[in-house]
Amino acid sequence: MAHRTPEFEESLAFLRRFAVIALLGLIGVAALVPGVLDSIDEIGLQNLPDFPVPVLTLLSIINPAFLVIAAAAVGALVAPRVGLGSLLADRAGRVGDTGDEPAATDKTPGIGVALLAGVAAGLLLMAAGTLAPFPAQLAAAPEAGAGFRDALLNAVYGGLGEEVIARWGLLTLLAWAFNRFRNTGTIEASRMWPAILVTALLFGIFQLPTTMGAAPLTAGLVGWTVALNGLTGVLYGWLYWRHSLEAAMVAHFVTLLFFPVASLLGLA
Repeated sequence: MAHRTPEFEESLAFLRRFAVIALLGLIGVAALVPGVLDSIDEIGLQNLPDFPVPVLTLLSIINPAFLVIAAAAVGALVAPRVGLGSLLADRAGRVGDTGDEPAATDKTPGIGVALLAGVAAGLLLMAAGTLAPFPAQLAAAPEAGAGFRDALLNAVYGGLGEEVIARWGLLTLLAWAFNRFRNTGTIEASRMWPAILVTALLFGIFQLPTTMGAAPLTAGLVGWTVALNGLTGVLYGWLYWRHSLEAAMVAHFVTLLFFPVASLLGLA
């Protein structure tokens, strides 16, 4: 077999990291499909453009799918340069054709911490619905959708798709930029925290369309939504930094599913 150059090996590792993360993110995007089909059914085909349902569905999810693919590529390229990573992607990137086991990572998976963090964030959001200056509007948000199935699918998209876009893509890129585009393999807290905070702020702002669908937006509601989602975004960013992308995914999934599960159990 021809000798492989270091450049070829690194390109292959990049493709493996990209493929793993893109697949996870696209699974999240696929979770949007049932909701899209429900919307098409509610609107009625007679009120829609003359396209087949599969085409309409594809058009509805093409934007998040594109963002996931772009973010997967960015993170696969940049994350190793600043010491960020995904357990699955890192493993895929290290496995060679010989079948050797990948080297052990110096970071713990953090899944247990992520579960506790997700529950804590869920409790915070539940309390906010009661203590907020706009309880009626905020309380309407968890009721949006048609039930537990929609909540579960939303949690899958949030935990997989949104984390690939926000943490693996945007946060990683900002961390590298704040590190002055240096490939140090690690990043200082003084540079990582600004990246986490900026990403969390943008994450909170990106949640406004969902809130707008549940209640009329006011200045107070906008501020409250951005603040709460920003806080959870900081939590997910910290988990990604200190543990793994998977830890951020688990925490985000648990947060989104906390309220529906509590409602089923009669706790909310």
